[in-house]
Amino acid sequence: QDIGVTFANGIPVQVVDTSGTRVSSNAKSFFYDLRNSSYLDGYSDIFLMGLTANAQRESAFNAAANGDKRANTRDPDSLAINVGGNYYCSFGLWQLNVCGTGGGGQRFAKYHDIELTDSAKLYEAITNKEKQYDFIANDSVIKKLYKDNEGLVTNAGEWAALIAVKFERCTQCKPLYDESGKYKST
Repeated sequence: QDIGVTFANGIPVQVVDTSGTRVSSNAKSFFYDLRNSSYLDGYSDIFLMGLTANAQRESAFNAAANGDKRANTRDPDSLAINVGGNYYCSFGLWQLNVCGTGGGGQRFAKYHDIELTDSAKLYEAITNKEKQYDFIANDSVIKKLYKDNEGLVTNAGEWAALIAVKFERCTQCKPLYDESGKYKST
């Protein structure tokens, strides 16, 4: 299903997610926060709306959101972080995963020069909105995705889907079918 953005005088007034429901009223505020961030200069409004739709779906715009709770926390090889007695693998606006090899959370840690085993330092950083913006703007996967597809993608829904499939490596997302060959793979 298409995810569309309705604009009035250049202002996004409605975003529809993949289930066809409206994104919270915080979407407009979040979009403008992204647009005004110096980290995200150079990214198009429609791409920022895709990031907005994705953040709504992943965290409801909560920079300190914890996700992917783990039941077995005694595994010494687990990189899950203890938060309030529960262990989680994904954090922040875009649920950056620290447990999966090469996941967004692991790339975040590398980008910010934080050891994955330093859970206190990593948690403090990965739940910081500005550090998340900095990472998203400079992540090699996001940069390549944007470079390869800017101008080809026509709405925020397409960007949100590409971000979910290519950046998040979402295993539960529906495949992005593209019989036209329009998108470049990353």
